[in-house]
Amino acid sequence: MDAKQRRAEILKLLQMDIKPMSANNIAEHFGVSRQIIVGDIALLRAAGEDILATQSGYILNKREESGEDADADTYILACRHDKGLLEAELYTIVDNGGTLVNVSVDHPMYGTITQTLEIRSRYDADAFLSKIAVTGASLLASLTDGAHLHTIRCTNPDAYRRILAGLRELGILYTK
Repeated sequence: MDAKQRRAEILKLLQMDIKPMSANNIAEHFGVSRQIIVGDIALLRAAGEDILATQSGYILNKREESGEDADADTYILACRHDKGLLEAELYTIVDNGGTLVNVSVDHPMYGTITQTLEIRSRYDADAFLSKIAVTGASLLASLTDGAHLHTIRCTNPDAYRRILAGLRELGILYTK
């Protein structure tokens, strides 16, 4: 199988799967290295494929095609907290009907740094928290003294209001 055929097959794999697939799993499937798959994904993205890189692996953004979340509204929240409130923040968003799309920080040297998260449930939140615990990784917000932005998706305005109220109660919403 040549590289072009492999990329077409990777795309088919991502279209069939509803959970993120790691580069290692995709590489194993095709009998190539992880680095080859990372390069293939980069080329697919450059060709216009909407492939998201999450902490759990790659996933095809199918929202527009499937109609899933077609009526969802997107909001940006300014938050500030330490690592100790991360679990409460994530649970507040997903328990009240939101999807945590990404996190962004405004770094003084590098500008805006954004990472896709796509945390939709407590299961996703727990997987994210577990990965932080296992790796000992620092949060992106540690670069900006805990200040960060989240893009969230809500299927209705009531969900957004519940999320705001919950984060406000926790003291997480950022106000200068």
